[in-house]
Amino acid sequence: MVPLRKISSTKDTPEIILNPDGNIKITGRSLKAEPFELSTVVSEWIETYLSDPAEETRVEISLEYINTLNVRTYISLLKKMERAKVNGSRCVVYWYYEEGDDDILEKGEYVSLFVDVPFNFIIKPDTPSN
Repeated sequence: MVPLRKISSTKDTPEIILNPDGNIKITGRSLKAEPFELSTVVSEWIETYLSDPAEETRVEISLEYINTLNVRTYISLLKKMERAKVNGSRCVVYWYYEEGDDDILEKGEYVSLFVDVPFNFIIKPDTPSN
């Protein structure tokens, strides 16, 4: 079984949690001018994970900002997840965005056009400010 992998966020890259129980979470900001080099680490983890995936893989993407160049990286990574079906598993993407943040929503809709897995677009709940 592939190990749990956690990649801490930076000011320019998202936090990524790759859990072999079928939960993948990407949160934060994706600002790098070129596609983030973490994509290699994530891609390798996904390749190993897909040899014995969970019955359902839940990919949660909750970004404050995503650079247009990085959209291709997300398409590439999620296209790999299409292969979960080959092993009798399924993958579902949950794309979170703030109400009124049409840019993040539109980028998620764009990504969904290139990936053959179900997408759910979810408005983030308001967080109370102190």
